[in-house]
Amino acid sequence: MIATESELQAFTELPKYLKQIAACLAIGCTNQEISLAMSISHTTVRAYKTRLYEAVGIHGGLKLAVFIVRHPQIEKMLRESL
Repeated sequence: MIATESELQAFTELPKYLKQIAACLAIGCTNQEISLAMSISHTTVRAYKTRLYEAVGIHGGLKLAVFIVRHPQIEKMLRESL
């Protein structure tokens, strides 16, 4: 499956910290795991997730993970951001 130009653009324009959140969600990390890995608070993780969902137009970690896995070019881009 190939991502559309607008979908690719949305992920390309994300700040690095949101790409890191997306990559963590795609591999099934919990908020607590993200918090520990990025050395940020749980509140900050939730705020970043909200920003991420708004930026890409996908709401929910599972939906985002499925979308990323189904679009190899986005998955590759996010892996490179880690």
